Amino acid sequence: MSLPQDLNMDDLPSQPYASPRLLKWFYCTNRVSSSLFLLPIWAIKYAVKKRPRPSWSLAETLLVDFTRRVSAITDQAGVQHATRDPTEEPRIDDLKETRFSWVPGVSGELLSGALVDDQVKPLERVGTFIWERAEDVREDYAMLNAKDQELAAEDEDAAGGSAFGSRFSLAGGDKGDLVGIYFHGGGYTHFSAHESAQTSMIPRRLMQYDYFSAIHSVEYRLLPDSPFPAALQDGLSVYAHLVREGVPAHKIVLIGDSAGGNIVLAVARFLRDTAQLAPPGGLVLLSP
Repeated sequence: MSLPQDLNMDDLPSQPYASPRLLKWFYCTNRVSSSLFLLPIWAIKYAVKKRPRPSWSLAETLLVDFTRRVSAITDQAGVQHATRDPTEEPRIDDLKETRFSWVPGVSGELLSGALVDDQVKPLERVGTFIWERAEDVREDYAMLNAKDQELAAEDEDAAGGSAFGSRFSLAGGDKGDLVGIYFHGGGYTHFSAHESAQTSMIPRRLMQYDYFSAIHSVEYRLLPDSPFPAALQDGLSVYAHLVREGVPAHKIVLIGDSAGGNIVLAVARFLRDTAQLAPPGGLVLLSP
């Protein structure tokens, strides 16, 4: 039997099961669901075997193993979670705590060394979500700062006049004047700098302590679409922009969580090796 000559193939319904995206999620759902059956086996194993960290409880150990397995499954399938296109501007109505801004991409003499790659070109502009200090500091924020000052004073007395807590507050007056550049975690493949992402709890919490006048959360490019040195290019773009706009380098703190911590180290190493820009005032690394 032959098909009618006037049949338009574009009018036929699409086959959802033929979608690569659907196949990926089916694969991940099947593998993750089957992984649940491994939990009792892991529990028995760790009952007779030492745990990776003696301080971890059995529940914490199982959670770490399960998270690692899920991460490996999604990475193998090429599935990204809670990401967004870094070249697109977010909807203004979706931003309640931050404002979005573009900065020029890295270029000129700064584009050298590890930043140069024939396959990975710098973006013309890089997006950042900027957390800014509100004029009115909430009472609970003030309470946190007061508690920190008490702890810093105790540490200073115990150390004979010098303590990390007292050095950390580089305040110019009553409020801190540090400027942070934050790189979110996610194994280089997941999450976003958007304020709605779960990784935004870190800059949100840091702003509560009032050490920073602002934190610029970098919407850097992710794998597998943008391999190294894409994230490094994006991070250097934001750092160079702030320095050239007049922010003192010693007041800039690079902050990174997990994979973001590794990007912080890459940015700091590039600045050290090239000496084209003054180095930042400090690094904050969370599980790099």
